[in-house]
Amino acid sequence: MSPATDYFQLLGLERGFNPDKADLRRRFYAQSAAVHPDRFATHDAAAQAAALQQTALLNEALRVLSHPILRLGHLLALEGHPLPENYALPPDFMMEMMDLNELAEDNPEAAQAQLKDLEADWQQNLNALVARYESGERSEALFGALQEVYFRKKYLERAAQPT
Repeated sequence: MSPATDYFQLLGLERGFNPDKADLRRRFYAQSAAVHPDRFATHDAAAQAAALQQTALLNEALRVLSHPILRLGHLLALEGHPLPENYALPPDFMMEMMDLNELAEDNPEAAQAQLKDLEADWQQNLNALVARYESGERSEALFGALQEVYFRKKYLERAAQPT
């Protein structure tokens, strides 16, 4: 995803963490119908290539804006706080994940229950950060916390996958 491409703007949506899914899809389909490569089958190669490129861009916009974590990463990039390549989560979180992995070996059901609790805590934290963003806050601390939330979720998603 290119940080220079604002997928919200591309689809005529307001930037935010929770776009209306029906509106997102409606706008996507309307624009996709207008630039679908089949409409340009009788045009020159440049027009066909442009239609194909625009279709690919619209597909990527829908993919990113439909997925909460990808949308979070996109919003951070648009706000000038792209996700760093090498992000180190806090040691206490990493220890908690190690304990969860050990628990999963001994008692998978208990590990799943604990993971569910961690996911609920994660969602509650994200909701609080989103409320701050939506109220107009644009502090470095907020963007740093949103980056951490992003990477925690990615780690939790990996932990949830069966081995």
